[in-house]
Order: sequence, then structure tokens, then C-alpha cells
Amino acid sequence: MLILTLGSIIFVSVFISIIFYIQFDIEVKDQLKKKAFLLESNLNIIRDKVSYINSLNLPDSDIRLSLISSSGIVLYDNTADISKLENHLVRKEVEEAIAIGKGESKRFSTTLGKDTYYYAVKLNNGDILRLSKTTNSIYNILLERIPFIVFIIVVIFSIIQIVAIRLTKKIIEPINKFDFKTKDIIYEELHPFINTIISQNQKIQEQFIDLENRTITLKTITENMNEGLILLDKEANIVSSNQSALSLFGTSENCDGENIKKLIYDDKIVKNAYLSIEGESINDTLYISSKCYNTIFSPIHGNGALSLCL
Repeated sequence: MLILTLGSIIFVSVFISIIFYIQFDIEVKDQLKKKAFLLESNLNIIRDKVSYINSLNLPDSDIRLSLISSSGIVLYDNTADISKLENHLVRKEVEEAIAIGKGESKRFSTTLGKDTYYYAVKLNNGDILRLSKTTNSIYNILLERIPFIVFIIVVIFSIIQIVAIRLTKKIIEPINKFDFKTKDIIYEELHPFINTIISQNQKIQEQFIDLENRTITLKTITENMNEGLILLDKEANIVSSNQSALSLFGTSENCDGENIKKLIYDDKIVKNAYLSIEGESINDTLYISSKCYNTIFSPIHGNGALSLCL
């Protein structure tokens, strides 16, 4: 939600700025054309055109007005010294005005970062009346709006973050409180997901019960064996041992989880246990209280070893 909101704000801001710029571009062109039309009508019936333009008090206007001869020489300009201006015959709007009676163009100043709109019309005597206006470019418009956009992003980002957290908690809460026993599903969209979980739970329960029954059966068998049975892990810790093994080594305490050294003090047997864990099958003799027992160590590859005392 945060990423979507951020992207939306930026997109809308840029889009609105572009639309504003396009609309402003159209309005500036229309303004220049209307003023040019009015001035053209008056200038066509006045002989001393420069004197008439001077009487309009244009120096303070935001619109630049130029009167250009058919040869490209600037006869009047309300913003610049005409003696320092170059020939304007090659200007696009002037060329078009000479050729078809009117012309327009737009030029971008990389120095000022602004656009200048030009509109020119051809007068009856062949002179060219040109109006122009300089405005901010689309780049400047966007740059001017960046602080405002950033402010809006920060405000909305903060609001959305709070809303997103609360909304997420509200959505997740029924899921966290879901009771698999009642199967009271809040969201219909979760039916397949919940049914899969319930089915898997039932299989796990069945497998657990089966494993538990097998464990009980195995425990019953081992506990009733006359032979001593010891199961070791790969660290030589006792995983399981039956009562015969405990009695054989003179203890009644459960040694599960303890190292074999705690149950068997015979260094030779302990050594055989470690060798068996490393992968050797060993058949050896153990003497306890003047009795001789046959000990078999069988490796359980990668997991430990099994010791059987007969």
C-alpha cells in the first residue's frame, strides 16, 4: 500500500503538471495570437507604425513586441536595443510569416531553463509583426512543485502507514484466532487453504499415532529382551537402552542422553563404541563379574551405532 501510494502520488503530480503545462502552452499561444490580430488590424491602416507602437507603452509588458522588415532587419523592439540585434530573417516564425502570412515557434533556453513562444504575422506593407512571451518550461514547473509534492508524500505516507498497520492487524486477527476444531472460517477465500491445513493435520495426527504405537511396541519388545540393547547417536550419547543393559552394567537409572562413558567404564568397550560410530562392525568379548558376554557393535551409517550384549 505504501509503495502503491507513493507511486500514485508521483505519477498524479507529474501528470497534472504536464496537463497544466499543455493547457498553459495553449493559453499563451492564444493570447499572442489575439494580441497580434488586434495590432495587425491597427498597424495595417497606420503609416508610422513605430510611432504607434511606442504610444502603446509596451516596455513594462510581459510580452515582447518586434517589428521586422521583409529583409530581416529589426525596426522596433520593446525589450532590446535594435542596433545590437542580428538579422531575423532566418528565424523560423519570420520565415513562415513571409512565406504564408503567419508563423509560430517555441524555443527553449538552457541558460534560463525557460520556453519562449513566438508568433509572427505579415503586415500589408511586407513588414513582420512578431510577439513573444517567455514562461517557465515543463522542467521548471516540475521543479517548483517538488517541495509541495514531497510535503504531500510525507503527509499521505504517514497516514497510509498508520492505516496500513491497522488494516493489516484487522485482516490478520481473525486468521490468528481461527479455531481448527470449530472450522469457523471468517474469509471465504481461505476455505481451500484451511481445508488443506486440516487435512494435513489429520494425516500428521494419524502418522503420529502410528509412530507412537510402533514406539510402544518396540519398547515392549526391547524391555522384555534378555540381551542388553544400547542405541547410540553419532556423539556416542545414549539414545535408548533397555533394562537388561542397565542391569548388566549395574545401574537402575535411566541414562538416555548421557555419554556411554557414564554407563560403561570399560575402556575397550567404549573404544569399540566409537569405532562402530565411525563405520566399523565389531564383535568382542566383555567380562563382568566373572561372566563372559559377547558384545556386538553395528554402525548406523551417519547416525550412530547399535550395541547388543549377549
